[in-house]
Amino acid sequence: MEKRGHEVTLAVDGGEGLKLVEKQDYDMVFIDLKMPGMDGAELFSRIRMRKPYLPVVIMTGYPSSDMMTRASHLGAFAVIEKPFEESKLIRAVDVFLKIGKLIR
Repeated sequence: MEKRGHEVTLAVDGGEGLKLVEKQDYDMVFIDLKMPGMDGAELFSRIRMRKPYLPVVIMTGYPSSDMMTRASHLGAFAVIEKPFEESKLIRAVDVFLKIGKLIR
């Protein structure tokens, strides 16, 4: 993404990711569904409470999991199943950046 001119911020876990989202404005967020500490469904829920219009893309190798079911009840978002091709990631960024501009 950086090669395409996007600024990228990484978090080591859901807790750190939530702190970053609370402190800073982002155009979009990518969340791995399965991660240490707070899982992706919980992080997604907490982001939705704080910034309901922030585009969130969930990446997962477990599309049929309980975590995915919990996340899907929180509203519209995109899911990219792992493993994924770089073109899917690029397409998601392009689409969500356009949607984010329309919402703002």
